[in-house]
Amino acid sequence: MVRSLTSLLLAAILTAAQAQDTTHKEPAYWELGVGFSGISFPDYLGSNERSNWLLPFPYFVYRSERLEVDREGVTGELFESPRWELDISLSGSLAVRSNDNELRKGMSDLDPILELGPELRYEIHRLSANNGRFLLELPIRTAIASDFTHIRDVGWLSNPNIRYERDRFGGDGTWNVDASFGAVFGNERYHDYFYGVSPGDATALRPAYEAKGGFGGWRLALGFSRRVGDFWYGGFIRYYDLSDAVYIDSPLVETESAWAGGFAMAWIFADSGKKDE
Repeated sequence: MVRSLTSLLLAAILTAAQAQDTTHKEPAYWELGVGFSGISFPDYLGSNERSNWLLPFPYFVYRSERLEVDREGVTGELFESPRWELDISLSGSLAVRSNDNELRKGMSDLDPILELGPELRYEIHRLSANNGRFLLELPIRTAIASDFTHIRDVGWLSNPNIRYERDRFGGDGTWNVDASFGAVFGNERYHDYFYGVSPGDATALRPAYEAKGGFGGWRLALGFSRRVGDFWYGGFIRYYDLSDAVYIDSPLVETESAWAGGFAMAWIFADSGKKDE
């Protein structure tokens, strides 16, 4: 029960974090709502087995002159420069029951993971006439695994990338779109959590393996969102190229590519009433 509830919470966070809304900041403005999301993802990158979830999630947005809290996380102004932003980067992964995954049978389950850390963003170039902007994003997150009976530090990861984002897109100006491309890195402890095989877990078809830290593949991500009246919806899709990842020769890796996607819809039932339409 605890693992299931944790998985539901993390799935809601994952979907909400990726179905982004880049609406411009407004001083002292908040929104509150509730919605549901659907998400499809592999058990872990490199696995051919995947899960599909339909989940509820809370919707919350707060914007002031110097602070923004929304589905992307927490954004603040750094060095009082409009080109620099300092965010809180939030992500995670869901629990995997090893006996439900063919390659992991007999191994310990993978607990839900919460990834949390700072993200430095720099505006490389802003296009004219509200045609969007290009950003360099430099996040680094620590990964904590827990099933509420124990907490375990399972390393750190980073995915530096170049992002294009544009708000008020389309004929009616209600669409927000973004695309990003970059690399994924993790330390030895993080990769070993997913791809390592201890001597005690080794079999004739699953030899012992100790994962290395370093390059974890390439990631391409696309996302959109739209706000119409009291309703918001959005979606995302991610594609991973794992062919050159340092753990590609792990016996737990079945494929050199992976994808994840999802959608979300929310009803906004309360706000501060101070936003200019």
